[in-house]
Amino acid sequence: MYIKELNISGFRNFESRCTVRLNKGLNVLIGENGSGKTGIIDSLRLLLGEDEYGKVIVRETDFSRPFANPTATSKSIDIDATFSKLSPNQAVDYLPWLIGNDEMKLSLHIDNKKSPRGRYSKKVWVGASSSSHYESELLDLIQCIYLPPLRDAERKLNDGRSSRLASLIMKLNEKELIKAKEKGELHELEQKAKIFNDDLIENDIGKIGKANTLIRDNLKKSLGSVFGQDTSIQFTELTFNRIVERLQLLFFPELLDTPIGVTYRSLEENSLGYNNLIYLATVLAELMYLENSSSLNVLLVEEPEAHLHPQLQSKLLEYLQKQANAKNLQIIMTTHSPLITSAVELDKIIHVSCEGKLDPVCTSLFQLNIDDASGKYLKRWLDSTKSTMLFAKGIILVEGIAELLMLPVLAELCLNEYEGNRGKEDKQLPMTLKEAGVSVVNMGGIYFKHFMPIYTTEIASKKVDTPVSIPIRCSGITDNDPKVDKGNPPVMGTSPEGGNHALLLIPIVKKSENCRLFSGKLMTFEYDLAVEGNNLSIMNAVLAELWPEPKKTSKIITKASQNRDINWLCKTPEEKAQEAMWTLDRIGNSDVGKGLFAQVLADKIVSEDFELVVPDYIYEAVIWACNGDKYERE
Repeated sequence: MYIKELNISGFRNFESRCTVRLNKGLNVLIGENGSGKTGIIDSLRLLLGEDEYGKVIVRETDFSRPFANPTATSKSIDIDATFSKLSPNQAVDYLPWLIGNDEMKLSLHIDNKKSPRGRYSKKVWVGASSSSHYESELLDLIQCIYLPPLRDAERKLNDGRSSRLASLIMKLNEKELIKAKEKGELHELEQKAKIFNDDLIENDIGKIGKANTLIRDNLKKSLGSVFGQDTSIQFTELTFNRIVERLQLLFFPELLDTPIGVTYRSLEENSLGYNNLIYLATVLAELMYLENSSSLNVLLVEEPEAHLHPQLQSKLLEYLQKQANAKNLQIIMTTHSPLITSAVELDKIIHVSCEGKLDPVCTSLFQLNIDDASGKYLKRWLDSTKSTMLFAKGIILVEGIAELLMLPVLAELCLNEYEGNRGKEDKQLPMTLKEAGVSVVNMGGIYFKHFMPIYTTEIASKKVDTPVSIPIRCSGITDNDPKVDKGNPPVMGTSPEGGNHALLLIPIVKKSENCRLFSGKLMTFEYDLAVEGNNLSIMNAVLAELWPEPKKTSKIITKASQNRDINWLCKTPEEKAQEAMWTLDRIGNSDVGKGLFAQVLADKIVSEDFELVVPDYIYEAVIWACNGDKYERE
């Protein structure tokens, strides 16, 4: 059994009804701050009655208030969850909850009206109708534990009534305690404690008996025999729960096979990260021990990466995935860690976005139109740096390192040129990709068919009943790649037939709401850049600087220097095409390389304020990704 679907409305930034589709086992919620990830976690806490860190109290601010009209507070909070894949035994246990053979439903309604005691009235029901009979005891079979970010693990693992360690030990001994109570006997641990306490007093170990006698005598002298109270110094009370509440978990910085004689230390001397891991291990040990086949164990974890270095993050995720697959455990966690995001399976990720302060949109990536081949490619590709694409507000997909290095610089030129920004104090768009939250993603080839299904349902590589895509803008930049006669290169203003198979995707993705693919008109990125304006002079200045200086290459340096000094605005398209072809060949030479050339060119544009002319397709890709209304260049 697992939670298949969660619906939220009227709660915090979930003004309208929002559906979250969940996996069996592990679920990882990702998205920027304020997108609604914690709202999803807290809505489950409300619905399932989680009280690990105190019951979730509904406050006035929990009722959603639209940013456009803050006074229009929602009239109610409505949360419901559909549970799926019930076993036959579970279907019998939860009979009133059923809405199908193997599915059941739990609903919560909270009116935005306070009682005379200042509380909001709640109504819980099960099944398809609000009039269904609800038995709260059945909800207790669903174990829900919440682990907040930056949790106070040390306090929760130390002794006391809220001790997580005591909770684990109580559950481990639950059957034995019931048997002892039925027989009117003490549990074995209680018997041991009684023997130890009696020995302390009778044999006056550590002069404890003497201390107890002195206290009793002084009480009798000060209060008299009528008002005086008796005392007894003991190691602990004799009830099982009081004994285990006094236990403390200590640590040693290594795993030991023979811990006898080792001096363990208090958790307050341990690091925050390791204490969080110890706490999480204790909670999972408790959940894993639960053997009730009718129960569902739900673990809600917020930002488990807190205080953990990268290697521990990876190990923790691996451990959580194994535990989620092992038993009847569903884990729903939030994270801002690209490393965790890159390590988890793509199907386990739920992307949460809240563009323009509108209602959150939750995209469960197992519903993407991605076949096994694309899924395997993305899994190999999504390392801890590239996975940042799943946290971005916009994406620009490029084929190589040169575009990756040049795009941030070219984007500033494009955004300065944009009509809604040009000469205006109140800019319509941000002035840099970083400010816009747009990530440039180097695919390392022409792999748009693998990446674009994340952002559009138009490219379908497998059949999905209800396909989804991440609702952020994605633009791609590709080359025309025609068959080229180097003696007769393509000229500005012409449209040679392209040989790039990705060009077939352009009309397909243009049908989508969030995706566009833009192509150069002539040949490659560097060539299309070279034939614009007076760009050849700037590019040849970089080429002359980078080309090695042995005598055999002096002619190339001389020609690059000459091209640098020419005003190419006065040259014919044919002349520019010939020199652009010559420059492109030298840039691609192993003596320079496209990556190094792009890096130095980008630095010079910034440091020397070069006036570079950006090709139309680059401009349009940048404005589209930055959410410009008019992205087509006039």
